[in-house]
Amino acid sequence: MGKHYATVAFTELNQQETIIIQFVLFAELLYPIQKGSILRMKKRAEGGDAAAIRNVGCYYATGNRGLSRDFPKALELWLRAGGLGCAASYYNVATAYYNGEGAERDMDKAKYYYELAAMGGNVLARHNLGSFEGCSGNMTRAMKHWMVAAGTGDGESLKCIQDCFMHGHATKDDFERALRAHKEAKDDMKSDQREAAAASRRSTSA
Repeated sequence: MGKHYATVAFTELNQQETIIIQFVLFAELLYPIQKGSILRMKKRAEGGDAAAIRNVGCYYATGNRGLSRDFPKALELWLRAGGLGCAASYYNVATAYYNGEGAERDMDKAKYYYELAAMGGNVLARHNLGSFEGCSGNMTRAMKHWMVAAGTGDGESLKCIQDCFMHGHATKDDFERALRAHKEAKDDMKSDQREAAAASRRSTSA
């Protein structure tokens, strides 16, 4: 199944300028999905594995792996996993409130749970907080969130910063700093991936 993304674009009119504000909804599962894995995943969840609890919630949300679609159940599991320290679960809770799935649509709760997810290190939540601020016309606060997210390698946040620069809501220095931070983060990711691949080859050849 791999990555599970959906995006919604918003247009914020500010002093007769148009800025595209992007929300990223849902994220990839924390464990790869394999045939027959649901029983093992449920067992992990029953043992208190926060990532597994979150994944089972994703299965209920989408009606996958033989489970009937049950968004309220998914929301319950995500809240439980979030309480156990899974920031990605709070991200999904926020998205559920944002979409009004499994609960009544509530923008205040959506923002609250995005904040919890962002404090836990969830980059997509940090990006969405920037989008919340951008849609409210708080471009300075939006930029702060997007700068943090871009500095971890988030391309959507970098695009938002570029859009702000083009419309006069960010300086050239802001954009250049974001570009440098984004590049450094991506380079670090590639380095980590190369090291992991090399370690895997060494272990299989030993």
